[in-house]
Amino acid sequence: MVRAAGFVDPELGPVVVGGSDGGAPHRVALGWPTWRVGIDTDHLLGPAQARRLWPANRAVALAESGWCLLRPTADDLGDSLVLLLSLRNLLQHGGAPAPSLAQIRAAASSQARRTAHRHP
Repeated sequence: MVRAAGFVDPELGPVVVGGSDGGAPHRVALGWPTWRVGIDTDHLLGPAQARRLWPANRAVALAESGWCLLRPTADDLGDSLVLLLSLRNLLQHGGAPAPSLAQIRAAASSQARRTAHRHP
């Protein structure tokens, strides 16, 4: 969906430097390290699994490292237009090239049609 909307391809699980305390590196699900923008999905896991995979200070460490994270909810994943527009705003804020609104709308519409076709 991100590629279809015209975004620069993200990296999968890029290593992100820890906070100012020199802590362990952290990862995000998808990211654009050049612009320090990521999509974080750990909160969609069950609480026990999320706690095991990610330390409690992870979000703070990422913010201290200058990263902006998009943390979509399950409902957000069902509305690709909102998700893609939010991603566009974050990447533009970071200085990344961003697709046009028309590209985003077309990709979101296509995603909605595919989803409706799979789940009538």
